[in-house]
Amino acid sequence: MASFAMVAFVFISIIQQWYKASYARYKNGEKWYLAFFKMINGNRPRHGGYIVHISMLCLALGIIGTNFYQIKSDVALRINESVIIDDYRIQYNEKINDDRSDRLAQWANMTVYKIDKENYSKKINESENNGNDSFILGHEEVVDNEKLLGKIQPWHGFYTNFNMASVRSGIKSSIYEDLYVIPRDFLEDERVSLSISINPLAVWLWISGPIFILGTMIALWPNKKLEVGN
Repeated sequence: MASFAMVAFVFISIIQQWYKASYARYKNGEKWYLAFFKMINGNRPRHGGYIVHISMLCLALGIIGTNFYQIKSDVALRINESVIIDDYRIQYNEKINDDRSDRLAQWANMTVYKIDKENYSKKINESENNGNDSFILGHEEVVDNEKLLGKIQPWHGFYTNFNMASVRSGIKSSIYEDLYVIPRDFLEDERVSLSISINPLAVWLWISGPIFILGTMIALWPNKKLEVGN
């Protein structure tokens, strides 16, 4: 929590400086959006640097979330079985073979649901007491009326010509967290072996990039007045 507090403190400090400078222009009769734009344009290196700092804060959020609050579990599911991890239920529906001339490949057709933990509170407590972050449900144990988040199709392939394996994760992403379902192998007993992880705030790692580029462009954009003067 201290890390989040530090990020929030720096962000609020930047916003306060922008607010004060924009408000001073606003009191002189400028519209809010013009006041903000002229403030940025009046000192591009400074305010572009602030935007770069915000991108670093976004990056820090992503690093804190994915490194300190990640939930991870390895499971093996049969068709029609589900795994409960945190507030997700992931159901394995079917295996799809996708063999081609250059590769041997299989898909796991899966459905992801958002659950109410109260519906599985007893099993969740048992799992946590045993030191596990997930547990498996049979089809008959599933509670109806859960929120459908969509389908995923984790893929596992083997390229025979190169003697090389490849995987494609099933991903469900939101501004709060990313769910990764990685197929490790399709077993001979018709189960699929999965590595599942929930990565809080991972999307902020990607958001930081465009913000960094924007801040850098603003900071380094040439000043026409200086060019004319030279």
